Amino acid sequence: MMIKAGTFWVWTEQAETARPEWFAGHPVWSDYLHAAPAEWVQQGFVREATTEGQIEISEFLDLDGLKNKNAPAYLG
Repeated sequence: MMIKAGTFWVWTEQAETARPEWFAGHPVWSDYLHAAPAEWVQQGFVREATTEGQIEISEFLDLDGLKNKNAPAYLG
């Protein structure tokens, strides 16, 4: 059984401890990026990646011809 991620799957520290070639926080193999085996999830080898703390480029760029009030001063 495969479990779908809302974002994508990344390796956990537990996975890295078990298999050093699996780096914690790095995306899993592309074949399993969006749907991982249930066993990996149950064993704690993968977790969903989060977008928390990431900034969208549109938050800084003026995409609508209007000055973006969230943009740093040096971006105008």
